[in-house]
Amino acid sequence: MFLQKINHLCSENGIKLTNRNKDAFEIIYNLAKKWGSSINITANLEEEKFIYENILDPILALKCYKDHINRVPFSIIDIGCGGGFVGLIWHIFKENEFKTILFDSDRKKINFCRQLIRELDLKNVEAIQGRAEIASIGHFDTIVTRATFKLLEDGIQKCQRFCDRSGKIVLFRGNNDNSVLEQFKGQEIVYDIKPKVLKRRLFVVSPISQF
Repeated sequence: MFLQKINHLCSENGIKLTNRNKDAFEIIYNLAKKWGSSINITANLEEEKFIYENILDPILALKCYKDHINRVPFSIIDIGCGGGFVGLIWHIFKENEFKTILFDSDRKKINFCRQLIRELDLKNVEAIQGRAEIASIGHFDTIVTRATFKLLEDGIQKCQRFCDRSGKIVLFRGNNDNSVLEQFKGQEIVYDIKPKVLKRRLFVVSPISQF
């Protein structure tokens, strides 16, 4: 049922998955259901909601980011990764094409990510527990976060210390976010998830030296 549904929804959104992608995403979903009984991996454990929010949304975001910025990431850190549903999905969809770090302060969620990395036998990806304010784990081409920040500035401040000189910060934002993007010298990318036409937004900014 999961594979049938993901095939249909990916087709609706113009996404082509390999068989390896599909098998990996089914494993992620099954493990999320198993762990979800004891820790809050995701609020969307119903099959269709999980596919919309934790597979389609990240993949469409990556495709839009690549098309609008005209670049393919070569190193990624997912800040506040939770269950890894952005960084891991990007990594799997592009089949180990880039280095990926999953980063979160929650030990249980990092353990979940590590279990997935082992079960999927993923290469060039690592899950690290720590606090973004004090961590020192290098610089990356793309810093992505779907974590919730009250202010856009807070998210940029937390993420920019991981950004290399030519890097980009990619923030998933809700439709009710009233942040003024212009002051951050970035751009907004809007996309839909079909067939429900769910509106999604990304803010893409460069490191801001004045913070």
